[in-house]
Amino acid sequence: MVKLDAVNYLLGILGSSPVGALSNPNPDVQTAVDALDAAIISVTSKGYWFNEVYNVYLTPDPITNKIDTTAYTKVITRSEYAVIRGDYLFSPHRNSYEFTVPVRMDGVALLDFDDLPDIVQQAVQFYAGVQLCTVELEDSTKRSEMKELYSLAFVQMKEEELEIKRINRQTSPRVAAARRRVSPARLNSSTGPNFGGR
Repeated sequence: MVKLDAVNYLLGILGSSPVGALSNPNPDVQTAVDALDAAIISVTSKGYWFNEVYNVYLTPDPITNKIDTTAYTKVITRSEYAVIRGDYLFSPHRNSYEFTVPVRMDGVALLDFDDLPDIVQQAVQFYAGVQLCTVELEDSTKRSEMKELYSLAFVQMKEEELEIKRINRQTSPRVAAARRRVSPARLNSSTGPNFGGR
């Protein structure tokens, strides 16, 4: 699916005819595009297998010394404590937007609709539909239908996340580390865990 397909789907919800380009002057097209862009942030900003990034170095602009963060919805700095403020990285300790060296970070990238996996595109499309039914149409029946479609797509998205990352109780890094520190219980000891010890 490409963004135009999703926009035409949303135009159908709004009762408008499909268009051949996102630049079409129909005001409903811009409404649908805005809803889709907002839905990308809402659905994906937590971070999933497709948009998490690790050990990325953000380089300051050579003229302003500011670090632009518009490509990310979340930034966790590793080399210096800093936070996103507006469109830039901000250092609370130095009370400054200026950085003289690159900042290492983990984060969540903000991707274009066309760069999202298929199941995520569906979830984003349906979430945008929920918002349009709520705000633009004020149609509770359509909203309920769209919400159900979004819920199903979101569940499939989470299932794909689990499958790809293969996260479960036995393989998560935290559990694996805890299991390495545990020694087997001595079953026939009067000081073992089942006997209370002396």
